[in-house]
Amino acid sequence: MSDSNSPEMLYIMKRSITIKASVLLLAVFPCVAVCSDSNQGDSRKTIDKDHKTKIIAHRGASGIAPENTVASIKLAFEKNADVAEIDTFLSKDGRVMVIHDETTKRTAGVDWVVSKTDSAKLRQLDVGSWKSPDYAGEKIPFLEDIIEVIPEGKELFIDAKYDPNIVPHLKKVIYASNKKGQMLIASIKFDVVVACKKQMPDVPVYWGFITERDKKTGRYLPYDTAVIEKAVANGFAGLSLHHKGLTKKYVEKAHKAGLKIIVWTVDGINDAKRLMEYNVDGIATKLPGVIKSHISD
Repeated sequence: MSDSNSPEMLYIMKRSITIKASVLLLAVFPCVAVCSDSNQGDSRKTIDKDHKTKIIAHRGASGIAPENTVASIKLAFEKNADVAEIDTFLSKDGRVMVIHDETTKRTAGVDWVVSKTDSAKLRQLDVGSWKSPDYAGEKIPFLEDIIEVIPEGKELFIDAKYDPNIVPHLKKVIYASNKKGQMLIASIKFDVVVACKKQMPDVPVYWGFITERDKKTGRYLPYDTAVIEKAVANGFAGLSLHHKGLTKKYVEKAHKAGLKIIVWTVDGINDAKRLMEYNVDGIATKLPGVIKSHISD
């Protein structure tokens, strides 16, 4: 269990205060929708004890360390994550850079478009200080930097954004490493996933997808089974889904079709336990240490 004064538990406590405030608001204004830990979907508590749900560190241990940095990835595995997830964009000079946004403004304070900037220039930026002075000087990593720190027996989940042109560059780096068997790839862009499957047929690929919201209530609608059918038809390994709108029946249908289900981003303990009951294959969280310790109780 995490220490009560740890950064992880402080994050949870702050989140809990927000949730309690939302509950109070709901008591006064019943029509207000609360978007904290969700209880959508089935309530049947049937966990397959033989089923392994992997804990995936979303952009590393990004609840504590700066996202998509070597420090965040190392911390994720120190917190016993099974998998680390990262985001990738292609620089102007064809290097695979580990960063979530199309620009560097949010994490570096300098507004450069990644795809229009040379990697050497991007590497001059500090993407750690925005999170904490303790991480000052953290650089935007190359994909190679991240692969280098993936321990034996662990995996790296690479989110490819958003252009199919990144795929041959991903392939070059992945195949040049001695850790290809530890790599998984995903993208929310269908054409990118198709290109990954075609160019790297021996690397599992996942189609990232998020369901629509009800225009009146704002609640996430159930996922369409056509997504499963399309993923199967294209030979994908699985789906990477936003957890809201997901039901146990949908997971069961995906499993019967031979697909794995990874869900994101889950920082609430109740949500994590609910999704464990669905027998999802992976839970992506910013707090791998906290989620791992609670679902292991």
